[in-house]
Amino acid sequence: MKKHIYIAAGGIFSLVMGMIYSMKWLNSALKTDGENIKNISFQQNLAWTYDNKIKEYVKIDKMESSYNPEDLNMIDFIFDQPKITEDYERIKGFTGPCTIKNSKRNVDVKADQSDILFLRKLARKLKFNKRMKMLIKNEEEKINFNNALGVHIRLTDMNGIHPEYGILNFNDFEKRIDLILKEHKEIKTIFVASDNNESIKKLVNKYSNRIKFIDYLNRCEKESENSYELQLINHESKEFWEHGFLDMMMLSKCKYLLHRTSNVANASLVFSDTIIKSYNISTLNKQ
Repeated sequence: MKKHIYIAAGGIFSLVMGMIYSMKWLNSALKTDGENIKNISFQQNLAWTYDNKIKEYVKIDKMESSYNPEDLNMIDFIFDQPKITEDYERIKGFTGPCTIKNSKRNVDVKADQSDILFLRKLARKLKFNKRMKMLIKNEEEKINFNNALGVHIRLTDMNGIHPEYGILNFNDFEKRIDLILKEHKEIKTIFVASDNNESIKKLVNKYSNRIKFIDYLNRCEKESENSYELQLINHESKEFWEHGFLDMMMLSKCKYLLHRTSNVANASLVFSDTIIKSYNISTLNKQ
């Protein structure tokens, strides 16, 4: 089986989850346990360009009808992939909602293992390239992830883009961190991945040196800023992709995960060997 799968996706991790769910879709079609999912190469077919007439970024379809090997493929920034040859069948990938079973509530990996563990098996088929492996190793060695809590704080424009996931603020995350620390007294390290520096500074002020984060990443300064344009401007930046994956992979090294509904959290769960429970704050706030 040789497949060249092109995927229409928005953000980086919408694309990544689309890749994993495309493999799940193929697996269902082949009626296997995932072992025959190989010789697959992925390409993103969406990009953005700035339209001076309307003064906004607009989506463009780069490769709906044809494949140009010279096209920039941002997936290659992160993963080693098979070289596409003439005998590869070109198909459109999974474009539906990439929602892990029960991910709209808290996830207990042992209880939900039928879905999560299979997605983890498929995620292992995506091989990080040499540079990405080095970057991940370098960051992982700086932090003691034993019994760590990972916190993904996405504020900025998220309330406006996805109000259906709940309207959240920093205090919502702070309260839940306190409850989790009370429940799991063994937690000494809190790794924070965030789209803004303001939230990280607040956590450092409260929890001091328990807070760990990657300090050189490109983030918004304020919780109230719009990060969407930052994502669009940097969408073809190798550094931006690497930074996003570093944050996600450090979350995946933790034992517990606090997050709102997002594909960064989904990716952290399926790339993890260590997360045993996640807390979805979008759901918790409705209880």
